[in-house]
Amino acid sequence: MEKISLKINEIPQQHIGKGRAIIDPKIIEDQNWNIGQILELTHNKKTYVKLWPATPQEYGAGLIKIDGILDKILEQE
Repeated sequence: MEKISLKINEIPQQHIGKGRAIIDPKIIEDQNWNIGQILELTHNKKTYVKLWPATPQEYGAGLIKIDGILDKILEQE
């Protein structure tokens, strides 16, 4: 499993609480991932999210957008 480091931003309101991670479309393309695929996110802790694409304007930005709940899970020690 390849590790990828992305910058975290806040997810748009309509996606909060749905277990989604909105990811740079270039990363999705480069990794040959599918929309709706389950991904493992790790930092201090591990969690799983459903892959959702960012907008075409965010192509190549290296961003992942998650909600505050997922961010807190990842930050727990």
